Amino acid sequence: MNSNLHLQLFRAYVARHTNKTKAACQESTNIFWRDAKKTCTDKTDFESIILNKIKELKQSTTKVKIANIAQYFQHPNEKNNDKETPQLNDSSTPAIEPDCSQSETADVVQNSKDSEEFTTPICRNTPAQDVLRNQISLLKAEYNVALLRGKSNEISKIKKRIESCKKHLRRKKLHAIHSKKHRLTLKSKLAEISANNVDAANVTHSTPGRPRIECKQPELLKTIVDIAMFGASANERRRSEIVRSCQTLSDLHEKLLHLGYQISRSATYLRLMPKNCKTSEGKKHVVTVPVKLSRPEADHHKSHLDQHFCVATIRSLETLASILGPLQACFLSQDDKARVPIGLAAANKQAPVLMHMEYRVSLPDHDWMIAARHKLIPSVYAACVIQNGEIGRPEAVTYSGPSYIAIRSGKHSSSTASTHAFDFEKLITLTQFRNVIKDNCGRVKPVIFVSSDGGPDENPRYPKVVAHAIHHFQKHDLDAIFIFTNAPGRSAFNRVERRMAPLSRELAGVILPHDSFGNHLDGNGKTVDPTLEKINFRKAGEVLAEIWSGMVIDSYEVFAEYIEADARAENFVPVLPCTKWYSTHVRESQYMLQIVKCTNIYCCGQMRSSRLKNFTSPLFTSSIPSSANT
Repeated sequence: MNSNLHLQLFRAYVARHTNKTKAACQESTNIFWRDAKKTCTDKTDFESIILNKIKELKQSTTKVKIANIAQYFQHPNEKNNDKETPQLNDSSTPAIEPDCSQSETADVVQNSKDSEEFTTPICRNTPAQDVLRNQISLLKAEYNVALLRGKSNEISKIKKRIESCKKHLRRKKLHAIHSKKHRLTLKSKLAEISANNVDAANVTHSTPGRPRIECKQPELLKTIVDIAMFGASANERRRSEIVRSCQTLSDLHEKLLHLGYQISRSATYLRLMPKNCKTSEGKKHVVTVPVKLSRPEADHHKSHLDQHFCVATIRSLETLASILGPLQACFLSQDDKARVPIGLAAANKQAPVLMHMEYRVSLPDHDWMIAARHKLIPSVYAACVIQNGEIGRPEAVTYSGPSYIAIRSGKHSSSTASTHAFDFEKLITLTQFRNVIKDNCGRVKPVIFVSSDGGPDENPRYPKVVAHAIHHFQKHDLDAIFIFTNAPGRSAFNRVERRMAPLSRELAGVILPHDSFGNHLDGNGKTVDPTLEKINFRKAGEVLAEIWSGMVIDSYEVFAEYIEADARAENFVPVLPCTKWYSTHVRESQYMLQIVKCTNIYCCGQMRSSRLKNFTSPLFTSSIPSSANT
């Protein structure tokens, strides 16, 4: 049965398409056969589809044959005057006229002349006009057949349909002519305006199609990046440049609408990086920003009872920094990077560049620690540039700025509040930090904001941290100093974490030498020469500092140096002032320490920051959550 159906379908295709070869008809038959099999699950439905197709082809073949027969009886003069549609007449037989008056015949001739008058050279495809032309041709063939049969009812109906189709065809031709004239007129006017006005030339859109959203809203892509970056966190292991944003697509779209941008949710998604650029959906992402929607994972950061309180406190301090501006406020973020081992691969991560090595690379034949505490402690200090003119917006505190890395020996030194205080004094002398930490007069800016990760050496509620903060406050005549931290387990959201990923990437495959000036260890891995050990540690630290000092993060330089162990600097703790002064100037909680000048000029002198004077209370108090210990 299937073979007979296939043969019948093939013969129907050949009879209908006489202008095609049998090979082309066979290919069309096979394609339709396969498509029908795919869409039908039942055998009966499949056979009905094939039979309907055969019936449709036979009916179409019959109509073509009738049109050819009618064309055979057409007058030669009418064939020349009207090439679009055939009329039934024969030069050798008496003409069969339609049952209508001479005036009606004259109208038909006049309409045909009008249609010829509006005919223009076709430069583009006109599918709508072609459909009407084909329809008129078929109607005229039916009209001639009706004349042969002598059915007056059918003749009048077909004639009305022919007149209606001709009328629609004339309208479409006129519309095409008018549209072409309108396009040329509009183009000439735009060219004239652009020639006389330079600003109008930048606004006008000369290419076909609707202009992209970025043309009218040029800051759209930059705003998407800023929204995605603000409030995001670094990767958990800090070994990749992946930034985990808290924003979803809906949040991003709502924020853009709130900022005044006119964009749909789907258009916002097309501005982001696609999940797979090889798919048809991914190819629609033509102009994108380096932001990608991540799928939900089970490795989210741990939640904490006070996380919302800490975020609100941090946002308030960022708003205060934006109000003070870059001339009066300095924003720092500090943290200790993971200790870098000596003698082992610094980061177990593949380097970003694949190289073909023609020589053999020799590595140490061990994978254990060279000796106990053979590590380097990098303390990273990230300055965050405050944008000018963004008053009242927390986003004014950016994630970019110069970086300073103090490298110390993990065996001979340690990371304490005293070492961080020593590093702060070092920052003041660096040329890379001059514009960030000093004002135009060369003095330290009156208001300092310090963000830390809440470790024992940086937590603002510990006495050593408070003592050093008071020492900085009094030594540099500051108006206020704020040291704050995030909730436990949320340190990945600190701004300094953005600098950790590029730093770790540069250490991929790097092995720091542990015996540059000779081996200071015996066979059991114990130190036999302490002096040589310190020299080897210094050399390893200098190598690490040289690697990091050559980096540039967000167009800002990175300065790293090795700090020799100094017992006096590491153990120095300033003496706390009297209780009265402490209670007047200091407010401390579990997550923030603030020291602000009082209103008594004989005690603290005049305030250096002009905007800080406008606040009603010179001392900023903050509520303490129920779970915090004062």
